Amino acid sequence: MTTKLPTLADFIPEDGDDLSAAIAALAALKVRGETARILTPAVLNFVVSLRRATVRQAECEAFAPAATDGAETVIRPATRKARKDAESIAEQVRAERADLRWSSLVAMPFRITRGGKIVTWGEATADEHEQKAASLECSAAGTLVTAERHRIAAKEIRDAGVRSLNDLYGRAAA
Repeated sequence: MTTKLPTLADFIPEDGDDLSAAIAALAALKVRGETARILTPAVLNFVVSLRRATVRQAECEAFAPAATDGAETVIRPATRKARKDAESIAEQVRAERADLRWSSLVAMPFRITRGGKIVTWGEATADEHEQKAASLECSAAGTLVTAERHRIAAKEIRDAGVRSLNDLYGRAAA
């Protein structure tokens, strides 16, 4: 019989701001002093990532309802559900309000970039949702720029017939 070892996630409280949760987790693990000071940024990053993954899961479940196709149920991830206009999203949101998954989504918190304010989907004003959407679009745009840079690098490497950019520019690998 195998015993499941606890993970850091098991020590993260569900409530409170991210920093308080990170500090509480370190305290629960009896990490103190200089070690706690050194580990706090890493644990804080873990808390933010864990909570964002939880919100992302709730978003995917709320915005990608199960579709029944005969005897088989198909679940489409939110990333595959491209919408042509905002009205179709609004119609979908209105239809899903009755769904229990919607109830869990409106209770999920998200961070507004400026000021780090945390609100739930249900409490957020239209302006706060717009602010979050703008932040996500900015982040996505930066990711697309980075992706394009990687494509350009890949093309330069292939065109030059070398293994890496270090080979192309005559630099030693780090």
